[in-house]
Amino acid sequence: MLDSISYCSRGTADFDGEAFRQIISVARRNNAIHGITGLLVFGGGLYFQWLEGPPKALQHVMAKICQDPRHDSLVILGNNFNEPERVFPNWDMEPVGPEQIHEVLVDAIGSIKTETNGALLELLLDHMRRVDGALQ
Repeated sequence: MLDSISYCSRGTADFDGEAFRQIISVARRNNAIHGITGLLVFGGGLYFQWLEGPPKALQHVMAKICQDPRHDSLVILGNNFNEPERVFPNWDMEPVGPEQIHEVLVDAIGSIKTETNGALLELLLDHMRRVDGALQ
């Protein structure tokens, strides 16, 4: 069985595109070793990440993220436990631009089979719509 977690956080002021590329590079290497998949969005000073994998591996990764000085004001958006499938099975850690996140979430909702993952993705999509509306 798999768990998933999604969160949003604010990036620190000294974060740039090169730092984002480094995060993706390290995440891909480590996630492949630990069986974690997911996506990472960074834009407008905010992170949004969906992680899925073995429970202990996710706990370890989240502990590191919570201590990472590049994150501020981290908020857990959702947790799913004991899921039979991955939402992003082929993404070791896919960087997604903010302009693509709605399309990615809609595609993911259409392809999953479990109600809990679908409900969480719908909630995230709704949250992203509200945030976009507030920013415009």
